[in-house]
Amino acid sequence: VDFIDVLLVLQDDLLSL
Repeated sequence: VDFIDVLLVLQDDLLSL
């Protein structure tokens, strides 16, 4: 798993909140 991919997922989750 790439760190960038993780960051994108985390960012997406934050936007969902």
